[in-house]
Amino acid sequence: MTLPQNDPSLTLLVSLSVAIVAALVTSKLSQQGEKKRNINESIHRLYLPLVPDIVACFETANVFRKHDLAKELTIDELESRISQRFSDHAEYIDSDLFVKFSFLKTRKYFDDLSGTMSRLEIIEFVHVILVKMIKLIRKYGLYPRSHTKQFETYSRYYAIWYKLSTCQPDIEAANRILSQRFLFDHSISDSRRYNRIMKDLEKTRDAKACAELIATNLISDREKRDMLIRSVTITG
Repeated sequence: MTLPQNDPSLTLLVSLSVAIVAALVTSKLSQQGEKKRNINESIHRLYLPLVPDIVACFETANVFRKHDLAKELTIDELESRISQRFSDHAEYIDSDLFVKFSFLKTRKYFDDLSGTMSRLEIIEFVHVILVKMIKLIRKYGLYPRSHTKQFETYSRYYAIWYKLSTCQPDIEAANRILSQRFLFDHSISDSRRYNRIMKDLEKTRDAKACAELIATNLISDREKRDMLIRSVTITG
C-alpha cells in the first residue's frame, strides 16, 4: 500500500508526533535538571556543613600526642551537631538515611553502661553519611572526582574506626592504632588494599590481631609495622 505523498493528514500526524516527542524530551530534561538542583541543595545544606565536624572528631579522637590537643570534639558532641543539622533540614533526608537516623536516636533511651554501643553506632552512622554524600556527588557530577577523594579517605577511616572499636580487650585500642595512621595513610586510597583489610578485619575481634592485619596489608616497612603492632600494648 502506498501513502499519498502530499496527504495533509499524514503531514499533521508527523508534525504532531515530533511535537510530542520534543515535549517529552524537554520534560524529561527539565525533571533531571530539577532533581540535580535539589540534590545539589541537599549536599550544601545537609551534608557539607557536617564535614568539618566529622573530620575534627576523628582527628582529635585519634591524635598521636594528646598533649598537642587544645580542644577535642567528642563523639557525643558530633552526634548532637548531626542531630541538629538533620532536624533543621529534615526535608533533605532520604528514607534510608531517615531510618538509620531514627534508630540512632532511639538508642539513647537504652543504657549499655559502658557507652560502647552508642559510640559504635555513631561512628557507623557517620560512615553512612559520608558514603551517601560521595555517591550523590559522583552520580550527579556535582564536583570533579578529585574533590571527593578527601571525603572518601575519611569515610574509609570511619569504617576502619568502627571495625577496630569492636576489638578486645578495650575499645581504646582503636584510638591507639589510628593515632599512628601516618604509618599507613597513603595506602588507604588504594581501593584494593582497603577492601582487603576490611574483609580481613571481619575475621577477628582481637586488637593485636587487627593491628597485625593492618600492618601486614598496609605497611611495607618492617620497623613501622612493628611500631604499629606494639601500640596496642600501650595502656597509658
